[in-house]
Amino acid sequence: MTLKRLAVLPLRIGVTWCRALASPVTAGASVLCLNDRGQLLLVRPRFATGWMFPGGAVGRREPFVHAARRELIEESGHSGAGELTLFGMYVRRSAGVTNHIALFQLEGGEIRFRPGFEIADAGWFDLEALPPDTQPAVRRRLAELAGKVPRSHYW
Repeated sequence: MTLKRLAVLPLRIGVTWCRALASPVTAGASVLCLNDRGQLLLVRPRFATGWMFPGGAVGRREPFVHAARRELIEESGHSGAGELTLFGMYVRRSAGVTNHIALFQLEGGEIRFRPGFEIADAGWFDLEALPPDTQPAVRRRLAELAGKVPRSHYW
């Protein structure tokens, strides 16, 4: 872990616990996006470990699908008007917060990534050559997509 990540760790922990007290149930939306070459779009956040699907929090009165599209564009610069289809609904419990995650699937599009405050990097990866620090949840979803394991309800 870099010094920068270590420096913001107490802040992240404090924010997480405040969220747990204020709203112990949250909603998130992510996108499993494959391009025309079958490569997977992943992003690497500045304040979390590893590569993951683009995604984030669903706002009040915001449909999951709108949040998924918004986060995809914000985090990767994705452009393309393909239809988002629901891949699955998942539950994750972390630091006292229960997070409900809607994972959508999308095919096609291009990215024009520019690093920002939240996301350090984004890119397309061959499914057989994912970065070593790809998050386990991404690998589980890909195994589900390939039919190698049964679908789970847990992230």
